[in-house]
Amino acid sequence: MGSSKSPNNAPSVATIRTLLNIADDGSIAGGIVSIGATTLQSIDGAGVIPQLITLAYSTNTIVINEAKANPVSEGTNVIINGTGTFNFTPDSVAVTMTLSIVNNNVQALLQYEMIPATPPTTPWKFSDSFPKLPTLMNGTLPDAAVISPLDQLQMSDAQFLLSTYEQTVNDIALSVGVNFSAALTPTGVLGIFENLIGTGQMIISGTVNSPDASQKSTPLGQNEFPWNQTGIVPGINLMADLNVAAFQLGSMTFSADYFRVYSPASTDWQANNSTYNVTVGYTGAFDIPSAQANIGVAVVTPPGTDAAQLVADFTNSPIGDFSKLVDILGINNALSLFPSEVQSGNLGGLGIQNASVSLAYNKSIVVSAVSVSVGMPQIDWKVWPGVFEVISVMAEFDVQNPFDDTNRAIDINVTGTVEVAGTTVTISAVKSNNFTVTASVPDGFNVPLSTLMESYAPGIPPVSDLAIDTLQLAVSPGNFYSFTLAMAQQPQPWVIPLGVTQLEFSDVNLFLLKQSAGDLSGNFSATAQIAGVTLNASYDIPGTVVIRGDFPSVTLSEIVSFLLQQQLQLPDGFDLTFTDSYIILQKSGSDYQLQLGTVIDNIASLAFVLEKGTTGWGVAVGLQIELSQLGNLPGGISGSVQTFADWFPFQTFTLAISTIQDQNFSFPGFQTFNQPSLGTSKITLPAIAQGIQPGFFLYTSTVFTRKNNILGALIDLIKIPEGTQLDGFIAYLTEKKQFQLGISISTFLTPDSDVSKRTCTGDAGYLNGCLTGTLMFVGGGGGDFGVSLMATVKTIIDSNNVEFDLIIAVVENGVFISGSMHVQQPISFGPLQLGGLAIELGISFEGLPSFGFSAELEVDDLFDSSLSVLINSENPSECMIAGALSNLTLDDVVSKLAGTTGDSGLDDILKQISISGTSNGAFQVPAGSEANTLIDSLNNFNGQNISNDFVTYGKLPSFPTSSDGMMIFNNADSGKWYITEQAGAGSNSTITHWQVIKDQNTGALNVSREAQFYFVPAPAGVNIGTFFYPQGMSISGNIKFLFIDIDVDIDIALNKGILVDAEMEPITFISTNLFSITAQNGSGGPQLSLCTYSQPNAPQGFQDPHFFISGKVTVLGAGNSVFVNINSSGAQFLLSGSTLGGFFSGTLTGTFNENDLQVGGQINIGIGSIDLGPLGTWNIDTGVNAGANIYAHLQGGTAGADFSAGFELGGNQYSIGTLSLNINTGKLSDLPAAVFNAVKDFLVNLFTDPKKWAEMAAKVLNWVEDQVTSVLESAFGLSESDAKAILSALGLFCPIITAVNILGS
Repeated sequence: MGSSKSPNNAPSVATIRTLLNIADDGSIAGGIVSIGATTLQSIDGAGVIPQLITLAYSTNTIVINEAKANPVSEGTNVIINGTGTFNFTPDSVAVTMTLSIVNNNVQALLQYEMIPATPPTTPWKFSDSFPKLPTLMNGTLPDAAVISPLDQLQMSDAQFLLSTYEQTVNDIALSVGVNFSAALTPTGVLGIFENLIGTGQMIISGTVNSPDASQKSTPLGQNEFPWNQTGIVPGINLMADLNVAAFQLGSMTFSADYFRVYSPASTDWQANNSTYNVTVGYTGAFDIPSAQANIGVAVVTPPGTDAAQLVADFTNSPIGDFSKLVDILGINNALSLFPSEVQSGNLGGLGIQNASVSLAYNKSIVVSAVSVSVGMPQIDWKVWPGVFEVISVMAEFDVQNPFDDTNRAIDINVTGTVEVAGTTVTISAVKSNNFTVTASVPDGFNVPLSTLMESYAPGIPPVSDLAIDTLQLAVSPGNFYSFTLAMAQQPQPWVIPLGVTQLEFSDVNLFLLKQSAGDLSGNFSATAQIAGVTLNASYDIPGTVVIRGDFPSVTLSEIVSFLLQQQLQLPDGFDLTFTDSYIILQKSGSDYQLQLGTVIDNIASLAFVLEKGTTGWGVAVGLQIELSQLGNLPGGISGSVQTFADWFPFQTFTLAISTIQDQNFSFPGFQTFNQPSLGTSKITLPAIAQGIQPGFFLYTSTVFTRKNNILGALIDLIKIPEGTQLDGFIAYLTEKKQFQLGISISTFLTPDSDVSKRTCTGDAGYLNGCLTGTLMFVGGGGGDFGVSLMATVKTIIDSNNVEFDLIIAVVENGVFISGSMHVQQPISFGPLQLGGLAIELGISFEGLPSFGFSAELEVDDLFDSSLSVLINSENPSECMIAGALSNLTLDDVVSKLAGTTGDSGLDDILKQISISGTSNGAFQVPAGSEANTLIDSLNNFNGQNISNDFVTYGKLPSFPTSSDGMMIFNNADSGKWYITEQAGAGSNSTITHWQVIKDQNTGALNVSREAQFYFVPAPAGVNIGTFFYPQGMSISGNIKFLFIDIDVDIDIALNKGILVDAEMEPITFISTNLFSITAQNGSGGPQLSLCTYSQPNAPQGFQDPHFFISGKVTVLGAGNSVFVNINSSGAQFLLSGSTLGGFFSGTLTGTFNENDLQVGGQINIGIGSIDLGPLGTWNIDTGVNAGANIYAHLQGGTAGADFSAGFELGGNQYSIGTLSLNINTGKLSDLPAAVFNAVKDFLVNLFTDPKKWAEMAAKVLNWVEDQVTSVLESAFGLSESDAKAILSALGLFCPIITAVNILGS
């Protein structure tokens, strides 16, 4: 054997033979070569052999059996042939190992033959070495079998090549590690291009990298393929050089360079690296002439198909405009397919992001579809102006059959982002769906529900403090937008208090809908458990919570005990069992009400109500018994009731039990439960009941008819008209321990001869002269015996329907009589029209009377009012006046109503401020048939038509239909009508005065509210008839002055003056950035405060008479809370630099009115020092002075924010001109930087003159001659003689001065 070292002691091939015991003739003792990690370490300083063993040999040793090497005389490398295995060979195969010395280090190449040049009948396939290869479905195989595309490759001369270094073998570039190569015969796996490429063999080669299943690689991006990765790709990555001509695709071309096959080495690894998928395709270049784009692409060809998809990543290739896409889309009018807002938007920066082309083969390759994504970075698509704006826009074109004019189909998907409650979400809008914008966040949206509702459902409170978990948004531009939300249970679940327990809801969802032409609507929904029953809750927006469910069999005492946690003491036989029961839970005010409806077998219908009354939670139970079922009542009840029925026939029999106090109480109708088994009846308490109280009640009712012998005899005996109804009740009030007996009658003073027409409802009640009255007897409860009588008479006077109400009560210390007259049309008395009269007379046993009345009054065409007056003759302070007034001024209120004299300093302004009816509620009834119908209804009192118009055109929730709630004053000759609306009851009584005026030019009817006046001096308030009026003195109306147009309540202090405090709408000029006044906390509008008298105890600033607006004034993005004073010409305010963020010093003075804004003043802006490099650092010690001119003139259409600026340097004043800020986007905080740059630019320009610079450097910077000369030469490029000439001409330096400066420095 030869020497192991070359003459210079470097490793040599001979060393290899020595270390492996290879004879010079190539023989190897035992015919086995075994190479471990240390076998060749003396010539393997780089450690390449151990690295290869670790990578490919699980036995940690390279073993070649039947080994035979080449003789020394044959070649410079050691070539060993034999058989062997490595990690990817299922059996022992022929192997050739080549060992060489490269750069003084041993290198190895092992070639394991998997398929010979002539393949056997059953050749090796990749799945033999990689049994967990991912597979794909191949439709061309039997039963559409799933198979790895690698197993479909028909190969010969296939071998694994293991290399310790990068080298080229047989024109194949090998990487370090495991490589593969083979001769490939196309047999279908090449897909759509196979027919064009031909059937000749090609060489396929690549790398094999089988990482551990737990290893995670860098995920692939969209349209990114494994072979795009740098380095050795995990998996089996093969390619074959095609060397074919370019394919023509319409006007485009595709130049295919390589055929590629990629597969993960195992499904286990792929499970942790889901972006790495089996891929068969081509790579090459894609040329689009119209887009001037030529870019690398990949063409994916699924096995067994005649289709392919070409994918390109353009990385924002600019295209200028959409016409550049004609060669790929087949259309040149792509822009016209977008919404108009996008077409007219800023189309700058258009660029192709990526594209894919789907190909099919039918005798030739055709383009079946294209998809192109175009970035539109400068488009801001306002899909719902002021609410939703899409940015970061990208449009994806999807065109089927792009080059077939007949069968072409186009769709566009626009994507981008939009802000929802301060959170960015991704949206999509598809042309085929009219570009309806949709967004979906499946979970983890994590925005408080209250935040979203404040933005999109203002004024509607959320059901609880919940967080949104999932969100779906849909916006149809110009039509609607909607939210579908699902809530998390945190941080505060939806809980409803019910009696002494609580209902906790889960699965809370919300749907919101805002249509362009309508109000916001929506629905909350959720589920809850109560007594084992699942309740489905819904909450309509706007609307109330409604919860429905059904109960299993339960007794009355059981359900009361569950809800109130207390036992209900019932008479024997009253603890009834409910079956087939249904419940409704709905919101009532701030609390909730539970209603239950049930049928008690063979007895009656029952309604149960749980609600919070005036004394807390309680229940009411109503039982309506059919006459035929009386005998089925439990215990001894049936016998007693039947005895009474035999003595006095009655048609209805109602039992009620209650623990609550509610004057407005009524049982629900059974139809509200939507359950056929309950029917549609309603348990109705008679009017005599006046609501319900804690206790037990029995109500009966009968109608006198000759069909009953007993009742017929009574008709003849007492001459009572047939059809008269008699109601009676007996009650025991448990809290008062009081018995009550009541009898009510409804009869007729002028009855119609036709008994069927005798009724008290509608106009027939007036024709029949309907009289209704109730006589009540009260005893027990610690008080004396009491009697009261209430009566109502309906009749006709002078063709007017008139109704009189009378109440007579015998009370502890006297008799109380009150009455009201109600007419549909006022009664005329000369120039006066009077109607709606209510009267009260109180006579105490001590002889002290009180008297009061209310009426509607009009005096010709001069003054109109609706008034209510009550006077106590013994104590005149117990009186009240309330009504509606004609238009007047604030000065009238101060001088005539408040009774104030003297000058508050505001008199001139008050005389200019008028008070009129509030703008809230004003509306117009269109001219034509609509207006004519309303005029006819006003003249003839058609209450239903009037109510319909007020609801339809006035958007009121309701309006009275009868004279009980509406009085009409007719001045039709002048085209005017006045309507007084009365609503509420008791302490909730209200009076509103409306005026209807006909527009003599158009014929339309304008409806508005007049200013409302109210005065009750008595602290306890007063009563008139059935209405109650609390203490106070005020006027409610609308005031207009300059830019102020607001509905206010004006508090009047007698002998002092008036006080107005109201929140205005935010004030804005041009934009909120230029100028705005909002609430001090930034939410809502500023506060208007007007007071004509001193208030010593008021907060500072509000103590003296004043008229100002307080709020946050914002000028060019900087704001602070200030007082804005109001005078006869407008508003004035003062802002200092320190209050506006400290951007400047000085003061800005502002004035504005309804048309003009002017803000000005001298300010100083500190800019510090300016570094001009070699020209020195210049300190602008005095700052920059600027004259501010911020203005907006609405009528002239001009606005601006200009600053005339200048500064002082070296004793000289310099102007830098006028700096302007953009009124929509510019900020005061931008001003210092703008000024700094302007001064710097000015100095740079000034110092282009070396003489000027030299003069200022000596004068301002105190530079000595050498310093100045150096800069003149280095920075200005002057010669030494020129520099000295300048200094000499300027006379800046003399030897003595220079020496002093040098010594001083």
